[in-house]
Amino acid sequence: RNVQITFDRLRLQEQFLKALKKKRRGFVALACGSKKQAKQYAKLAKSEGFRGHVYHGDIGDELKAKHFSDPDMYWSDVDFVIFTSTLSVGIDNRKAVCAKILVHTCRCGSTLRELFQGICRFGRFAGGILDDEIVALLDTGGPKINHFDNMPSFTSEIANVVQKEAHDWEAYQARKVQFGEGLYHHRRQRIPQWMLRVQAWNNLERSVNERCHYAAFTRLCEHRGWKHELDESFSRKRKYKITNVLADAGTADAKE
Repeated sequence: RNVQITFDRLRLQEQFLKALKKKRRGFVALACGSKKQAKQYAKLAKSEGFRGHVYHGDIGDELKAKHFSDPDMYWSDVDFVIFTSTLSVGIDNRKAVCAKILVHTCRCGSTLRELFQGICRFGRFAGGILDDEIVALLDTGGPKINHFDNMPSFTSEIANVVQKEAHDWEAYQARKVQFGEGLYHHRRQRIPQWMLRVQAWNNLERSVNERCHYAAFTRLCEHRGWKHELDESFSRKRKYKITNVLADAGTADAKE
């Protein structure tokens, strides 16, 4: 697959509506990093007379379980399927054809790994996807943070969570002494090492998602053998400006 990367919100909206109007069969899939984005795109599509499904954390487990148990039944006759990280591994359509895939990421929402798991649900059978080109809007000003330098390591993250757990345990023991074993009703156990490692990994993934968004996205593309390039609407001069001039804002972005 080939991924066209853009940083222009209007550009993705145009591509989304264009895909809906152009398609002859199948549905347009749009992965969103936040439920706010998902709701906005669904509203936009419905305002143009298109119909489909949107999946996010607010729709309820019953509806998701119903649709995800047999996606072919619910996706075969709609114009769009919009989703957040709620669409993930194990939810596979085997007959419903996807016309095109678009992505709108969010640095503070679903992680890129979660979005990619949703994106990879489509086109898993011969003829399952009609257009192999993916249009992706990245939630960053441009490819100005294109490396992983100065990022925390897993070793440093595990050290932080272990230190925090030790501090919290000491505070718990102190409260028990202060109030007495019988009066202090809160019961707490030590967090096992494996759970601390999972927590450290999640913290690291969030940091990468927020501070190295462009680099993390392109790395996930390369991991799957997908080609990626900046949207053709970016002139060579503009690409240079984004990559170099705005690079000065990298330090400030890392502090957000």
